[in-house]
Amino acid sequence: MNLKDFSNKHISELERDLKKNVDETIINKARKAGEELKENDPATYKNLEDAVSQYSGMGEDELTNQFLNMVNQQKENGTFDAGGLSQIYNSVYPMLDASQKEKLDKLMKVI
Repeated sequence: MNLKDFSNKHISELERDLKKNVDETIINKARKAGEELKENDPATYKNLEDAVSQYSGMGEDELTNQFLNMVNQQKENGTFDAGGLSQIYNSVYPMLDASQKEKLDKLMKVI
């Protein structure tokens, strides 16, 4: 194995380990936030639990269509909150990989 192959192999392993650690950190933070929400605001926690249950079996295309339909309904009845959507976008964006960021950017352009 030459130096370049050796370096590439170890860089790939480091990237994989780093992604795994970041993913675990995000999961742990989400669990903690969920536990705190359940304790401090059980009604909101139940609503969130119901939403996860409702959408968990859907594929990406179906979720996207559901989301766009929801946005269109909110625009029609005057309840669409562009600032709130922007906050969600800014919160989620740093946690996404390049492919997910591209999909989210396309979705935001549609909205």
